[in-house]
Amino acid sequence: MRRRSTSAKMLLLLFAVALGCTSSLLHTAVAAEPARCAMPPVATDKADAKAAEAQADAAKREALFKGEGHETMRRQVADYLDTYTIEEIDIPINYIVIFEEDGTGWVPEGQLENQTTVMNERFAGQGVDASKDTGMRFYTANITYINNTLLAYYCGDASLYTIPRYELIDDASEALHVLVCPSDYFLGVAVFPWDAPEDSPMHAINLHYGTLPGGFITSYNAGYTLVHEAGHYFGLLHTFQGTTCSRRGGDFIRDTPAQKYPTNGCPAEVDADTCPHRRGYDNIHNFMDYSYDECLDRFSRWQVVYMRFYTNLFRPTLVNTGRVVETSAQTCADLGWTADGDVCVQTRFESAQCTTGTWYDNHYLCESIGARMCSQEELLNLDIGGRCRRLLRGHSVWSTELCPNDIRGVVELTKNNGRTPGCRDAFVGDATMACCADVGLP
Repeated sequence: MRRRSTSAKMLLLLFAVALGCTSSLLHTAVAAEPARCAMPPVATDKADAKAAEAQADAAKREALFKGEGHETMRRQVADYLDTYTIEEIDIPINYIVIFEEDGTGWVPEGQLENQTTVMNERFAGQGVDASKDTGMRFYTANITYINNTLLAYYCGDASLYTIPRYELIDDASEALHVLVCPSDYFLGVAVFPWDAPEDSPMHAINLHYGTLPGGFITSYNAGYTLVHEAGHYFGLLHTFQGTTCSRRGGDFIRDTPAQKYPTNGCPAEVDADTCPHRRGYDNIHNFMDYSYDECLDRFSRWQVVYMRFYTNLFRPTLVNTGRVVETSAQTCADLGWTADGDVCVQTRFESAQCTTGTWYDNHYLCESIGARMCSQEELLNLDIGGRCRRLLRGHSVWSTELCPNDIRGVVELTKNNGRTPGCRDAFVGDATMACCADVGLP
C-alpha cells in the first residue's frame, strides 16, 4: 500500500489548523492494513431509540390484528412487513473519483458501472433464497473525476474523511454519493441516516477504489464493500454490534442470530459460533458481517424492513426522488373512466362512492383493478368530482408522496373545491381512496 509523503502530511496539518481542527483529529500514523469498515461506534441509547421506533411501528400494526385468530394475525403481520417493499425506488448514485497526481486511485467508468450492477443484484436478493429483495434499485447518475493528491488523502484518512464531502457535495438528499479514493485506513466508511439532516454533505460513503469489482484487494474485490456501507447508510448496524451476546444488545434485528465478534475469512458455518448459548450460528453470509466477499450473499427479512423504514423516516426526499411510477396496467378506456388530459381519477369502487381506508388499502385496491395511486400533483389538478367533492370537505385523499417521519401525503378537500397538500399516518385514521389510470399503455 502506497505511503503518503511527509510534505503532503505537513500541508494537511496546516490546512487542518486553518479549519480549527484539534490535534486529536490528525492521524499521521499509517495503519498496517485498511480496516474492513471505519464506522464510528454507535451510542447504545441512540441505537436503542432508533431500533425501538421500528419495533414499535411493527407492534402498533400487530395490535390492530388482535382478536382475529393467531394464524390470521401472523399472516397479516407478515403482510405488513412486506408493505415496506411494495414500492420500488430507483436510487441515483453519484460517483466522485478522487485520485492522486500520479494516477493512484483512478478507475475507469466501466468499473463503476460494474459496481452499480453489483448493488442492484445484491439489493434485489438475486440467486439466494435466504436473501430478501429490498425493493431498492440503483443507477449511475453521474461520474466526476477529481485529480487532487491532498483531497485524496483526506478522503482516505481515518479522521478527516468528511472534508471532501463538504468540499464536493452541496445537497446529499436526492442521491447516494460515493467518494472513491485510495486509503491506508479503511475499505469503506458511511454514515447512519439519523446522524445529520438529510441534505447534509455528511450523507455519503467513502470507498477504497481497490474494493470495486475486479479491484486489487484480495478477498474484498467483488464490490460488496459498497453493499456493506450502503447497509449502514440505510440504517443497519454490524451483526456483531457491541461485541455482546446479550438479548438487549447487538444489531437489534430479530432474525440475525447473536454474534459477539466479526467473522474473519470465510469459515464453515458450524465453525462460526461466537455465542454458543444462543440460537443459530454467526452471520457469516450476511452483508453486515466482516466475512470475505466470496462468503457474503444476503440481507435478512428484518434487515430489509429496517432499511426501508429508516429510509422512509430519515430520507423522504431520496424516496420521493426515486419512486418508480409505472403506467397503469389498465387504460382509462379499459376501466370506463373519463379522461382528464392524459390521466383519469376515480373515487367510486364497487358501487360505493367516497370509499375510505388506510394508505395500504388504497394501494392494494388500485393494484387489484389495474390502476395506480395518484400523486399529489394529480389530485390537486384533476377533477375528483362526484359526491366526494361535496361530502368530504375537510377530509383527505391519499396520494403517493412520502412525508418526513414515515407518514404519507394526502390532499385535503376544502370549501369551494379548494385543495391543500398535507400528510398523515398511513395506518392511523382512514382517508378517501382514489385511483388514477393513464390514457395509453406504456
